[in-house]
Amino acid sequence: MKVEKVALNGIPLGRLALRPDRLCAFEYDSQWLEKGVSISPVNIPIQPGLFNAKRDPFNGLFGVFSDSLPDGWGTLLIDRWLHGQGIEPASISVLDRLTLVGSNGMGALTYEPDHGIQHTKDHPDIDQLALNVQKVLTEEEDVNLEQLIRMGESSGGARPKVMIRMDGRRIHVHSAGGLLYASFRLSSLDYTALLKLSMVMTGDINETEKMFRLMVFNVLTGDRESIDGRYF
Repeated sequence: MKVEKVALNGIPLGRLALRPDRLCAFEYDSQWLEKGVSISPVNIPIQPGLFNAKRDPFNGLFGVFSDSLPDGWGTLLIDRWLHGQGIEPASISVLDRLTLVGSNGMGALTYEPDHGIQHTKDHPDIDQLALNVQKVLTEEEDVNLEQLIRMGESSGGARPKVMIRMDGRRIHVHSAGGLLYASFRLSSLDYTALLKLSMVMTGDINETEKMFRLMVFNVLTGDRESIDGRYF
């Protein structure tokens, strides 16, 4: 059975395993249990024992860990890089993909073993990045994929982008879709559910009011982007 270690800001969080039926199982580290803080309150409450993921909508992975995986653009980069290594993308598991994220994902979660392409502290050449992006979109062969993966593999969204890290503590984030096992690729959540979730997660009427104001703003400005990917 394949097992990965998960940490949050370098503190051991637990173990993630892939069962023979391709569903994932997770168990909190005993020291983390003493902290009394759940990383995904709806589906992985803070208690000892084994948690088993559902097959859908995250291919047998828990929503909170699926949030660490790249979206459309990042997946395209990784799949092209895998092809270059002689690996068929469909042949690797969700846990394999988390090892490719390693310590480069969104938020504070990191995964070991870490097989990710490490970020550098060098300032990027934006013109060179734009040229490489264009080559990917036109399916040219002469592309510095590793540079693009370092800069944008973990960014969310389907369109090309880069993510520049600033010094400082990383913050644990969790999408609404990941919390509620709702795929952002399908319209499965509405504003009522998001408003209720805000109250459950924060327990603060003022924070819930902020969410309501954002909803009103989205409606008035015609923002039709899926709400399933909103982060807490």
